[in-house]
Amino acid sequence: MNKKNISIFILILCVLLLISCKPKDSIKREHELFNNELYPYLIIKATPQFILNYEGEKQLINNYDVYIHIKGTEGVKKVTYTLGSVNYINEPHLLGTNEDINLFTTKQILYNETIGGGGFKEVYGTFLYEYQNKIKDLYFYEEVIKLEDDDINSDDYTDLTRNDFVKLNFEIFEMYDKYEINYDFEIFSDQKFHFDFQSWFLTTTKQIYPFVGIYNYNLHHNNIKITNNFLYKDVAFDYLYIRIHFYDSLKQLHYFTWKIEVEQLLQS
Repeated sequence: MNKKNISIFILILCVLLLISCKPKDSIKREHELFNNELYPYLIIKATPQFILNYEGEKQLINNYDVYIHIKGTEGVKKVTYTLGSVNYINEPHLLGTNEDINLFTTKQILYNETIGGGGFKEVYGTFLYEYQNKIKDLYFYEEVIKLEDDDINSDDYTDLTRNDFVKLNFEIFEMYDKYEINYDFEIFSDQKFHFDFQSWFLTTTKQIYPFVGIYNYNLHHNNIKITNNFLYKDVAFDYLYIRIHFYDSLKQLHYFTWKIEVEQLLQS
């Protein structure tokens, strides 16, 4: 191993130790909207489902899968990452590390895992990459969008099938024991943008279960499709809520909230 590779390896180890060990209050909370060289984004999926607890009773839980997708400009190579998270009771969780991630690929970094404390609150970490013979870093921080009481009680919603910034279409496929609910976004922008999105299911007792989210999507592409999102038939929800944070090229935030009845959604 030459000196250059040893230096990179030591730097990765240091980042890993910092991510996994540092206290919550030391997290660098800087929401970077744009990067001209490296474009990583996360897809966070939750699947509400019943399990039998230790007493043999049915319990509704939410299991999470997390995917990372990385693209870069010409000349970017040797991308590595370290990503961590905290939940709503401030427990840290290391999402994963990898070396030499291939660009233009999607990698699953969390598999069907229950996240305590109400789910993800923040996701953060560091990407290291080589560009024009220099080792560079990109800090990643995203606060997971939260559904607030004002969103639930509001009557002011945006129909995302008719929107000047982002249009959303659904594809619904019925299976034996579940539905597949696919999201198809079309983004109307010929300039750079930053797109964050989160959706939730709501029960009749106003219990909130996160569903699908996208974070740090700022590619020079105007559409994204998320498939293989499942809703089991034995889980009853009243509404699906959707919230989008869209930052334009001037870093101005435009946000939209949509509410749709689950019964209406499944019939679409």
